[in-house]
Amino acid sequence: MTTKARDYWNSEAANGHKQKAYGFGTNPEVRYPQYEIRRERVLEVLARRDAGRLLDAGCGSADVLIELLDRGWDGDGIDFAPNMVKAARQTLTEKGYEPARVREGSITDLSAWPDKSFDVVICLGVLGYLPIEEQPKVYAEVRRVLKDKGLFLVQHVNALFDVFTMNRFTVDFYQRELLPLFFPAAEVEELTPRIAELLANPTAPETGSRLASVRDTLRMTTEIPFAYAEKALSFGFRETDQVFMRMHAVPPLLFKRFPELECRAIEREAELCRHWAARLFSAGFLSVLVKAGQE
Repeated sequence: MTTKARDYWNSEAANGHKQKAYGFGTNPEVRYPQYEIRRERVLEVLARRDAGRLLDAGCGSADVLIELLDRGWDGDGIDFAPNMVKAARQTLTEKGYEPARVREGSITDLSAWPDKSFDVVICLGVLGYLPIEEQPKVYAEVRRVLKDKGLFLVQHVNALFDVFTMNRFTVDFYQRELLPLFFPAAEVEELTPRIAELLANPTAPETGSRLASVRDTLRMTTEIPFAYAEKALSFGFRETDQVFMRMHAVPPLLFKRFPELECRAIEREAELCRHWAARLFSAGFLSVLVKAGQE
């Protein structure tokens, strides 16, 4: 995990992350209940299993972990940001749980736990902050600590959503994913501004604006839902489900003029979370994995 990412989330934890992350309806700065919806989707997936041992790898302020503890799971957490660990331990204490359940560390090194320790490992919104070359370490460590019939729930940024946004992320997607399939690098550079000319807002959203993305601050990897199963298999996992989240009823460029449109998707999140179209209008997805050959 990069120092920049750790510093960013350390700062977020020190500046009211919990209130911003889970503050929809109470905090006017929170535009969408994306954290609450993500937690809901995770709970729905795990409701099909008996409670067991669980690791939240990249647990943040431990909101998902605590919800699962309340539901009978025996869980631990790990996070790389010291202030996130501090916040998680404080909340655990307030809820009557042992604060030592959460420790500071990297998801690339789970050596604190022996082989086959957990029935479930979850990794929510974390893997994308790792450089691509470090990601195999996570898959290897999770595979090691996961029991043979265990589940690995990992959340990704949906690369296909960039096509739906019709802004600079769309231009980036063409440059990164599509044009190289057909053209050499020199032609890709030449064609990229021509793609931008087709869009009315090729430089939006403005960096630092209310609609800006954390991807403006931190480098993040994204995943294409159609291709992810093959990638997971290369690391020894078989994908059994994809659940989409953070839906957009219209492209986000319209939210500045019509902010009420952003809320239209909330009531349809659960109904459409596996709809084919969600692959385009959802900003992220949860992949449900099992060890290949150990189902």
